[in-house]
Amino acid sequence: MKRRESIGFDITPLIDIIFILFTFFLVATTIKKDKNRLDIDLPKTNSLQKYEKSKNIILKLNTSKIIFNKKEYSLTTLEDELTKIDKNRIIDIYIDKKVNYERISKLLDSLVKYNLNKISLITKK
Repeated sequence: MKRRESIGFDITPLIDIIFILFTFFLVATTIKKDKNRLDIDLPKTNSLQKYEKSKNIILKLNTSKIIFNKKEYSLTTLEDELTKIDKNRIIDIYIDKKVNYERISKLLDSLVKYNLNKISLITKK
C-alpha cells in the first residue's frame, strides 16, 4: 500500500512579504513632511499673558516664507487674502527671532492697511 504524502502550504514566505510591506509603508508615511509647515524659533520673553487658542487666524513669518492659514504666500499675494478677512478676527502672528525688522514692518503695514488691528504676537517663555 502506498502512503500518501500530505500537501501543506508553507506560509513563511507570505509572512516575510507582509513584514516587508509593513516596513515599507511605515517608513513611507513617517518621511512625508508637510510642505507648508514652517519651523520658527520664537523669541523669549519674561512676562506672558495666558493665551487660549481658539478660532484665531494664524500667520507665520520666517526669513524666507509667509504661511497664512496653512498656505504659503509672498507679501504681495498675501494682501489679496487680507482683503477677505473679517476685521473683528484676531490674528496670531508667529515671527522667527531672526527675521529682519524691515520684513516685519512690511507685514504689519499690510495688516494696518486693511484695518486688521487685532493682532497677537506670540512668544515663548
